[in-house]
Amino acid sequence: MNYKYWLLLLLVFLSGCQSPWSMKIEQAPRYLAVHSKNNTNYYRITVEGKASLGNAEFRSGWYPADAVNSLFGDISKEGSIEVLKAREDIKAAINEHYLAAIKAYLAAAQNPNTSESELEKLLKAQKRILSVPGSGTPSLTGSVVMEYDPRKELLLRHSDDKLVFILSNDPTATIEAITNFAEHQKTSVQVTRLAEVLNQQSVNQVASMEAKNEALQKTDKLVINKIEQLEKTVENTDVAKEHVVQDLESLLIMLESVK
Repeated sequence: MNYKYWLLLLLVFLSGCQSPWSMKIEQAPRYLAVHSKNNTNYYRITVEGKASLGNAEFRSGWYPADAVNSLFGDISKEGSIEVLKAREDIKAAINEHYLAAIKAYLAAAQNPNTSESELEKLLKAQKRILSVPGSGTPSLTGSVVMEYDPRKELLLRHSDDKLVFILSNDPTATIEAITNFAEHQKTSVQVTRLAEVLNQQSVNQVASMEAKNEALQKTDKLVINKIEQLEKTVENTDVAKEHVVQDLESLLIMLESVK
């Protein structure tokens, strides 16, 4: 038997079986800018790969850093929910004032009597709202600037994200795990806001009850004083009956108001 002949046929057969399950990856280059104080470095990222002997899919995209860290077992940075909440509050404040500045500009722009200098001021107002302290902004003498900044994602796109490349037979499962964690964070922020609202309502109710109790205590003292005065009036034989009746009616009116 010609073993070399059969071995050659086997290799040809295996080679033919591999081709349907092979995949070649060539992703268009990505250009990333990394800011460092006054300098900006640019990097070009090119992804190339190959998969064989199995079904595979390739996905890539930007995802929240906390969600990616959670997927790979890293502990999320402490206070991430508070950071996300603070970022949303800052964004809401920026949106409120930026919208007001845009409306002010549009209202002035539609008026043909508005001068260009006035329009320039209104345009500058929009830029000032979107401005933040830069590296050239002087700090207090002897102070140190913290790395903490909930505005980071608002200042630079993807500054708090991670670029993820996934080559797997089921990348959807990985993406869903990341997305679920990110959605969980957003839900936690909403729950925190709801808890704050409920807590404030409880505080307001307690304050209202305390105010009512204080008012009732004052009213009780007035009623007691009125009753004591009425008793003295009744005991005094020199007081006319009409005065006693008037005091009694006054007491009844006071008691009705308490109800």
